[in-house]
Amino acid sequence: MTTTVRTTLGLTATLLGAASQSVSAASVDAAPGFFFSTLPFTDTGTTIGAVNNINSIPSGVSNYTTVAGPDVFYTFIVSSPGTLSITLTPTGQTGYDPAFYLLTGGTLGTNAFTGRDAFTGNLPETLTTAVLNPGTYYLVVDSFYSAGVRASGAYSLNITGSDIRLADVPEPGTAVLGVAALGAAAWSRRRRGAR
Repeated sequence: MTTTVRTTLGLTATLLGAASQSVSAASVDAAPGFFFSTLPFTDTGTTIGAVNNINSIPSGVSNYTTVAGPDVFYTFIVSSPGTLSITLTPTGQTGYDPAFYLLTGGTLGTNAFTGRDAFTGNLPETLTTAVLNPGTYYLVVDSFYSAGVRASGAYSLNITGSDIRLADVPEPGTAVLGVAALGAAAWSRRRRGAR
């Protein structure tokens, strides 16, 4: 069973049985967003209905420094160094022009260190990272555009790894998830599948 956790603004968590489940923009609109711990990882989601948390990233991180569109967050923890290959593909032929980037050391745009925004709407963005050292990382799905059909849309996300190992989902109360409001009893019930 793949362990994945979705959080709502870092306050609640729901344990899901497998990856490849749709991401609701409202549930991943701020860090930590959607937590994953298994590779390969595949998910579908949308930035429609999300807000813009990050406006710009440093020069040299991607093709552009502007990321004014609505964004969603994914969190993962590297426990053993290696590389990731990330493909973000817009779905639905709506004209959505996605971008993505990785953050480390915090959830501000200034913490971005690599990303991709090379193509126009309806085309996938792909990147293979340099070696990622142990630590917490945030993958942000975003867009250069702030409004219109290019700014937001549905997507599929595919991530594979080479020589990399991800840590298991942390228990509630740890800093990475920020879910102090979720008690241990509720977490235990969710782990066993109770509602």
